[in-house]
Amino acid sequence: MDELLKKLQQQTEIGTNGVDSTWMSQFIQNWRDVSESERKTMVQLEEIRSKLLAKETQLSLLQADVNMLTVDRDNKVVEMEGLATQIMVLTVENESALENIQKLEEELTVLRQKNDQLTQDILKKSDQLKNVETTTSKSDKTVTELETKMKGLEDKLKEVETDRSKIIEERDAVESEREEELRALQNALDDAIEAKIKTQNKYEREFEELRTTNSSQEQQLMEDFEWKLREIEASCKKKLQEKDRQVEEKLKEAKVLEVQEVGAEREQLRQERRFVEEQMQQVNHLKSYEAEVVQLRGVVHEQQKALRAASRQLEHFKLNDKLLQDEIRTLRVSLEKEKAHAQVMQASSQRRLDAQEESLQCKLDKQKNELNATWEDRLRVECSRLKEDLGKLHAEEKHSAVETMKIQKDQEMSLTKQTWEKQKEQLLQDISKLKDKITEKDSQYHRAVEKVTTQADRDGWEMRRQLEKLSSAHIEQLEQLRESHSEEIEKLQEAQERDLARILELEKKIENYENMKKEAEAAAVPQNDVPAQVVSVQATPTKPNDSSSESDADEEDDEEAETTEDSNESEEETTSSKEVLPNGIDGLRKEVATLQGSIEKLTSELTQESETNTGTSLSTSASTSATSQSCLSEAPSSGMTSESSDLTFSPFLLIGLIPLISYLLFRSFLVIFWAMLVLIALHLTRNENPKSSNSTLFLIKNGTPIASPQTGKMGNSNYKLSDVSRGALDLRPFHFKRDILQKVDATAAEEGENKLL
Repeated sequence: MDELLKKLQQQTEIGTNGVDSTWMSQFIQNWRDVSESERKTMVQLEEIRSKLLAKETQLSLLQADVNMLTVDRDNKVVEMEGLATQIMVLTVENESALENIQKLEEELTVLRQKNDQLTQDILKKSDQLKNVETTTSKSDKTVTELETKMKGLEDKLKEVETDRSKIIEERDAVESEREEELRALQNALDDAIEAKIKTQNKYEREFEELRTTNSSQEQQLMEDFEWKLREIEASCKKKLQEKDRQVEEKLKEAKVLEVQEVGAEREQLRQERRFVEEQMQQVNHLKSYEAEVVQLRGVVHEQQKALRAASRQLEHFKLNDKLLQDEIRTLRVSLEKEKAHAQVMQASSQRRLDAQEESLQCKLDKQKNELNATWEDRLRVECSRLKEDLGKLHAEEKHSAVETMKIQKDQEMSLTKQTWEKQKEQLLQDISKLKDKITEKDSQYHRAVEKVTTQADRDGWEMRRQLEKLSSAHIEQLEQLRESHSEEIEKLQEAQERDLARILELEKKIENYENMKKEAEAAAVPQNDVPAQVVSVQATPTKPNDSSSESDADEEDDEEAETTEDSNESEEETTSSKEVLPNGIDGLRKEVATLQGSIEKLTSELTQESETNTGTSLSTSASTSATSQSCLSEAPSSGMTSESSDLTFSPFLLIGLIPLISYLLFRSFLVIFWAMLVLIALHLTRNENPKSSNSTLFLIKNGTPIASPQTGKMGNSNYKLSDVSRGALDLRPFHFKRDILQKVDATAAEEGENKLL
């Protein structure tokens, strides 16, 4: 396509057959648009194909992803089966842990019942002691009420002071023991917390993936444990409140019986001490539960409050002591009188009290040791059981979490399968739609291409028809012009042949004058302005062209006969030319000037005629240029004839023409030399191209070959045919053929078009 377009452009530039360049440019533009549209359609088709390939690759990738998902699903199914086995094991462990927890709860209920029984026994014993003290007091009252009162008051004062110091010491010891116990509990809690953290870290590593699923179960279990802990806390609070009430009641009773039964108060304090120790043991037992530690701390704070209340009561006792001291001061006067009797009674009562206190102290120590041992054993057993229960609960939670994870994974796998199937269906639908679209677009593009091709074919046929019409019209015009100017051309050719024959005669005369030159000594300066001559050399063709006819051959024979006759005439004229006068040179110069003026007039007329004819058609311009060239060649020939006639009738011109003749001879030798070179070149070219034209035409300026009108180039010099119209070159063709005339017409037409543009 590109090569055809280039050829069409070249033809439009050359302007063959007179085709309108604008119309051809439009046709070329339309053809280019069609080619561009075809290229665009091909590009779009390639893009659609690339998109199809991309879609196919995406489908292959999706298929690979589906295969990978199926493999992952199989792997996950295997993992879920393993997790299911682990869950079964964990369920068994969880059930065992629940059973252990139930057993522990039953044991806790039993221990609580035993604790209640022990508290009841302690209360009964305290009542018995009170009864014993009442009996002893009654017996003592009967002996000596006053002595016992005085001695008892003094003893009570001393004992109160000693008891106060002891109570302070015991309180400090109790506080220190409590702090030590709290520290031990804190250490145990820290150890338990560390162990718990370690276990939690282990289990968290194992169950990080299962936390999301077992959160609900953990919340339920935590709520259950919190509910249980709240129940335990409520029961403990109730017991503590009851004990606080009992302590308050006992304190109130002690306030009432301070003066009467100091020993009973001491025993009550000891009982309270024991009760506090029992409570501490219970607290230690309750602190085995990690969840109950925080709540038991609150209980400890409440006990601290109770101790503070006891300290306040002691202060109240101090105030009572002060009051009693005042009373004692008042009674000392009366007591001094009864000292003797009171001392005896005091010794006896003191012995009895000491014996009773020792017996009660031994009993309390034994019970304390027994209770501590039993509670420690129970706490150890309960801690071990609780650990086992916690492990079982953890296993159960793990099993339940694994089951939930399995269910969730199954659901996720089903959802993913559904989504992938949906996506696959959608992609298949999209692919089918895209294929339909592609087929539709292919059909559309094929239709468009067919339409474009049909339109292009139609346009081409129309262009060919128009070209044929134009070419036929142009050929007709050329034939008409040739017919109209053929007679003129023949006349001009005959005149040119005559002029050339006369020129040959003059050259022969000049050769005769050359012998006279050697005899002449004085030589005049040669004139520089010599008109250019044109020598046409005709080469005998190796193979005649198809365009040459029989008439051309006859003309060549006639021309050869004329040349022989002219040569004979020139020999006769050489003898008579010696008598030419010198004044003939001036006449020749004048005639040359007149001939140049006539040539300029003819060229101006021819240019005007060519401008008028180029408006109608380009072929007329070519014919006018040819006629102008023939006229130019005719005019100097007529001038030369007149010169030759003048020279023949001037016998006294011999001496003055010697330098001119020598110059002309020198130039003629150069012309002959160049003509021989040209003949050799033509002979070589015709051997290479046997179908070349019969004759060639060369322009010669100042005796040297310059250019041919076909190319306008020879050697390194470039000349145009416009130089001929300006008079710079003298065109004297020897012989023209039809092919040469056609080429000259074409070049002249091109120059005319360029001038018009």
